[in-house]
Amino acid sequence: MITCKVMVAAEGIVRDAETNNISVFNILENLSVTSFPLFMQKLYVLCYIRREDGDPTQIDCEIKVSINDDELVAMPLRLDFLDQNVNRATGLIQGLAIPSPGTLHFVFLYDGSELNSYTITVKKTGKPETTTTTTV
Repeated sequence: MITCKVMVAAEGIVRDAETNNISVFNILENLSVTSFPLFMQKLYVLCYIRREDGDPTQIDCEIKVSINDDELVAMPLRLDFLDQNVNRATGLIQGLAIPSPGTLHFVFLYDGSELNSYTITVKKTGKPETTTTTTV
């Protein structure tokens, strides 16, 4: 049975070439925004997927991103376990425009079923803070 044990969204994900370890930094939990749309230049998604010995070594799956039930992105993934039982899939979304406050929802789908999800609360705050200085 294919399972997705971990799913997280972050500002950065790095895989070390020597050790094959993955580092995730600036995990996104809540976003406070002064105006919309919010434009995110880069957003990474990490999924830790497991399979059992009888499961296929290659699978087609998908990550979908929505806000308030409006789909923003659909990312198809072809995973190859290379005869291993785990796969760490990372996805990069470049140029995500979040149109309004609400719940940003990430879903990992396999064979039409949701195996895991991750949510980020996006809320509108007050006006932006400004500072001015003068020089002579």
